[in-house]
Order: sequence, then C-alpha cells, then structure tokens
Amino acid sequence: LYSRNAIVKNLEAVETLGSTSVILCDKTGTLTKNQATVAHVWYDNFIGEVDTGAVGKDKPEVSFDTTSPTWKYMARVAVLCNSAEFSSEKGSGPFEREVSGNPIEAAMLRLIEAVEGNTGTFRSMHPVVCEIPYSPIIKFRLSINECQDYKTNGYLLSMVGEPEAVLKRCNSALVEGHERPIDDDYKLAFRYACTELGGLGERLVALCDWRLPPQKFPPGYQFNSQNINFPLSGYRMVGIMALIDPPRASVPDAIAKCQAAGIKVIMVTGDHPATAKAIAKSVGILGLNEDPKERTVLTEHTQSCLITGEEVADMTTDELDSALMHHQEVILAQFSAEQKLAVVMSCQRLGAVVAVTGDGVNDALSLIHIS
Repeated sequence: LYSRNAIVKNLEAVETLGSTSVILCDKTGTLTKNQATVAHVWYDNFIGEVDTGAVGKDKPEVSFDTTSPTWKYMARVAVLCNSAEFSSEKGSGPFEREVSGNPIEAAMLRLIEAVEGNTGTFRSMHPVVCEIPYSPIIKFRLSINECQDYKTNGYLLSMVGEPEAVLKRCNSALVEGHERPIDDDYKLAFRYACTELGGLGERLVALCDWRLPPQKFPPGYQFNSQNINFPLSGYRMVGIMALIDPPRASVPDAIAKCQAAGIKVIMVTGDHPATAKAIAKSVGILGLNEDPKERTVLTEHTQSCLITGEEVADMTTDELDSALMHHQEVILAQFSAEQKLAVVMSCQRLGAVVAVTGDGVNDALSLIHIS
C-alpha cells in the first residue's frame, strides 16, 4: 500500500474500502488545487476581468474602472477583512511573493497589492480592534477597524463571505458611488452575476461594509466577538470577487475509474450552485450536456440533480433518501458540515458503503462518522 502512496491505520479499513459503493467528495482542495486567483469582480452592476496570467508582472491588466468609489471601498474590505500576509519580499511582483494565510484571502491580498499597492501601510493605518474568523457554519469573516476618522464617523465593519450569506446581512448597496436599498431588482442583478461567474467554475465571495454610529459605539467601545455586542446585519453590499481554483489534472481520470467500477461519486461543497455545476462537469461527475434537476422533481428517475443546503434543510429524511436513490449524478452545493453528515447517514440507510474525501473543517464530522 505504501508503494501506492497510501498509509493505512486499520487494515480492516482496506477491506471496507474495496466494497465502497458511494464516494462523497469535497470540492475545494480535493477536486481542485486550492490555489485561488481572482479572475473577475462584480460591482456597479458590471463584471470586470483580471488578467490571471499576471504572474511576473508588477500590475495586472484589468477591464474595470479602478477609480470607481465602489471599487475603492471593495478593495478596502478585501484588505482589512483578511488575515493573509506577505511572508517575504522575494519575487518580482505581488503574484510571485509568498503569502501566509488561506488561499481565498491570499488571492484577494495579491490582487489589491497589485492594483492599489501599499496594503501593509493601509492596514497599519486601520488597526483591528475585533474580528470573527471565517467558519463554515456562519459562512463569513468579519473585521472591525479604526479608520483615521473613527472618533467622529465611527468604527468600520467589514465582512467577506459566501454571497447569499452576506446578502442576507445587507440592507443597502453601493452602486456608482450612491447608496441604494437592496430591492428585488438588485437581488436579481446580484444573483445573475453569481450565476454567470459561478458558471465559469469560479469560487465566489461577497464583500460588504458599514460604519457604526459613534453615538452608540463611541471611541474605546469594548467589542466582544464571543458574546456579540455589535450588529451582524444592516450592512452595505459593495460587490463580488470571483476566483479561479482549477481542478487537479488527475481528477477526471480517477473519477472515470470509480464510475467504471460502479461507484457513485457525489460532489458536496459549500460553494455556489453554479460553481459546483461547472466544476462537476469539468471533472466528469456531471455529464457535459446534463442540466441537473431541481428539488421539485427529485422523485423522478432522472440522470442528475442538484440540491442546495437551504433546500435540504426543509427536506424530510425520506425525501433526501429518495433524491440520492433516484439519481446517478448528484451535486450538493452550499452545504454545511451537519448537512454533509446527513448525506452520509442517508447513503448508509440505503445500504451503501460510503467513503468521504476532504481536507476542510466542514468535512470533519463526516470523516469521523465513518472512521
């Protein structure tokens, strides 16, 4: 087994592995390389492109207006609500310098450093006073910073996270320098952008901000990230960043071998449904011409289906079992750790021998359950 790059803790597990009939497979870092690069941005109701071949260049070519007030606020959020840091000065440009931190935050930091520059100086001028790290449960990261004018205009709240999770926490949006309420038209444009960019197989994050009223949160206010004593809603949406995380080269062949052996491969991810579908098609989990059916027809014997975490929360155990049983190709998007575990248990109820692959925190529950 060592010669095949496998380390086995329990020899009986190898026998079980040989009987596997369903593989529940995470996307990020498992099917993909987990090497993210910002490829597109959406703000002012416009999709702009970033030259992802910018490695070695001091400044990438972009097809969007970097003088727009909305872009400036978006860049501010991307730098401040971000724990990634440049770990060395080596390299001819931001895209070659080493960055410590998770791939999504590292990609955003590289882009802003390349386009705007001086991210380190900017951060030193906006010290962090409180933060909530990203978690797959809440699906966002939050940072509270002091701006130079915070004593008169209030502390700055910044949030980055899954698009729908962030959208739910926003009451207004910045469009062409003007704030407007988030109405049905804005939500339609926002979700259209998510579908367009997700359809390219890109990972999406939304960015928003808000200045806290200084009368209620005066200078020196003791923020508490454990017992939240500040608002988590009422924010201002500024835009979306879309990141390319290319599939691993060996994945399509591995999935084809599994399918040839009669093993059903189910993709489960926390990403947007459009992103999940695009990656599933690129690696062979979903047929190139397949359009996954929505929840309303999950009892039909069709080839493929897509279920979101929000939908599965409203499904009964029998409905989930039926969906997994009646479809050969299954994509599960915007799923939490608990929902991934529910799918494992459903497959086991159907008599399947389940294997789980994943390297993230939200894979832990499922991995522990079958180990």
